[in-house]
Amino acid sequence: MLKRMRQKFAAKPLKRVEISAIGLVIIVTIITLSVVVASAISVYTVTIQDGEQVLSVSTRKSEPAEILQQEGIKLGTDDLLDTTGFISGEDSQLTIYRACNATLDDCGSQSQIVACKNVEYTLTLNAVAVGPNDLINPPFDKSVHEGMIITLVRAFKLPVFADGVMTEIQTVPCTVQEALQKAGIALDADDETVPEPQTILSAGSEIKVIRVEYVQRTVNEAIAFEKTTSKSPDLFIGETKIAQKGANGEKSVVYKDRMVDGVLDSTAVVSETVIKEAVPQKTLVGTKVKAAAVKFQNGLSPISDLPLPADIKLDANGIPLNYTRVVEGTATAYSAYSTAKTASGRTVAEGHIAVNPKQFPYGTRLYVVTLDGKYLYGYSVAADTGLFVNMDNGPTIDIFFNTTPQCNQFGRRDVRIYVLD
Repeated sequence: MLKRMRQKFAAKPLKRVEISAIGLVIIVTIITLSVVVASAISVYTVTIQDGEQVLSVSTRKSEPAEILQQEGIKLGTDDLLDTTGFISGEDSQLTIYRACNATLDDCGSQSQIVACKNVEYTLTLNAVAVGPNDLINPPFDKSVHEGMIITLVRAFKLPVFADGVMTEIQTVPCTVQEALQKAGIALDADDETVPEPQTILSAGSEIKVIRVEYVQRTVNEAIAFEKTTSKSPDLFIGETKIAQKGANGEKSVVYKDRMVDGVLDSTAVVSETVIKEAVPQKTLVGTKVKAAAVKFQNGLSPISDLPLPADIKLDANGIPLNYTRVVEGTATAYSAYSTAKTASGRTVAEGHIAVNPKQFPYGTRLYVVTLDGKYLYGYSVAADTGLFVNMDNGPTIDIFFNTTPQCNQFGRRDVRIYVLD
């Protein structure tokens, strides 16, 4: 073929070549571009950061891959070549991030992953999505290393109930107090939360804010009077009498009300001041035994000559209305000279009766009737001592009659003695 070309060109006469001005310009331009190209591939320095190794390379190569090939530097499948600091033809830098093995702990679930450069790039490399409220440890910009553990805590929805409104926030596990700050909910000094402020929250938790307010108020209140009872020998059993009428007092009471979400929850007394004391009501209860009625024979009049004192009132049947007690026993009639003296110094008379002074002291006022209703001895005074004092089963009293026939007629009878004092 070369032979045929030579023959072809040899067959044609050579022509004279003339270079015009335009042609000269083109030639000069070509030469100039050649000089520029020659300048672009001049030697420049590239610093290669490969882990902890730093390599300074002089090169005319224009592509990072060519420079690495020039230096015999190889990249693994998951290694990363960072060219952001590289400018072709100028002193610049290439950074190599070597891949390593790491552990991802995603809410307690662990898996082995390939890590490279930093935490953020590693998560992207492994297609691990991270929500805006999720928590990453170490942070995104932390460089990775062999055996590193990357912990991912997922945010969860947390409902917060306060002031009749439910607010939902996204949060990682935190205390109730921290969650309320995220939700923009402030607590007053007395407010409470369920659960308590320092409780650590997790998925499924919720917070209830309880608004608590303490309010003091002053109220005037009645003091109820007390009721007391005491025994009275002046009243019969079953009878009562109000000796002193009761009256309520008054006091000023300061209360402290606990309001929960605007509703009264409890009340405590702070102080009490008595304005007016209460007056107790005193009631007397009778202890006197009411004797059974004695039926007297018609036309009976008292035998005793002693005048009935004005303070002793009798009922329609001739029985005292008021007495301290009743004694039932026996009475024996006796008589003596009209000038005789009793043991108490009194002159004998119908109405001055003999008694046991231990039972009825001298001067005790008595009222005597027979149970058979045949004698109404009447008002009497314990004035003498009977001979029966030292006798077993003797009579209870001896009653005086002016004559012996009266004594004989009376003899010994059952009597009822009303003790008037």
